[in-house]
Amino acid sequence: MTPAPAGLLLLAAVFAGFVDAVAGGGGLIRAPALFAGLPRARPATPFGANKIASIFGARDPFAS
Repeated sequence: MTPAPAGLLLLAAVFAGFVDAVAGGGGLIRAPALFAGLPRARPATPFGANKIASIFGARDPFAS
């Protein structure tokens, strides 16, 4: 992966995290970004990365 797609994925992840924190539904931004940034990956890989991000995003507010 070149730095440009990695940077775009990072930007999409930050924006999705913000949307998820404010209103929920950050996965609707993160999933298409993962599919666009990882075009040769098997479909399970972006879906799994999206699910792991959702799990950790939901866990953090309850960690303290």
